Amino acid sequence: MNEFKNVFAELKLLLQAYEESLVVKQDTFSTYYVNTKKHPLKPSEEGFFGSAQIKKNYVSFHLFPIYVFPELLNDHDVMKGGVTFEWI
Repeated sequence: MNEFKNVFAELKLLLQAYEESLVVKQDTFSTYYVNTKKHPLKPSEEGFFGSAQIKKNYVSFHLFPIYVFPELLNDHDVMKGGVTFEWI
């Protein structure tokens, strides 16, 4: 579990680097969730940007911009679903 905390901390730092232009929705010991200030299609609403979470058997990292910019991916091996990465 300690390894999960270390991975989570590093992933959280990645998201926090952009915190100034994002809205923090949840910040706990196991979840960090951020939105954009404006949804690209609905400017009056926030849009999902990303999150890091410690789960029971892995750490997940969701990064929504990958849908828009798939070239951001360098390592397809850790990709579990559309925009979810898991470290086991």
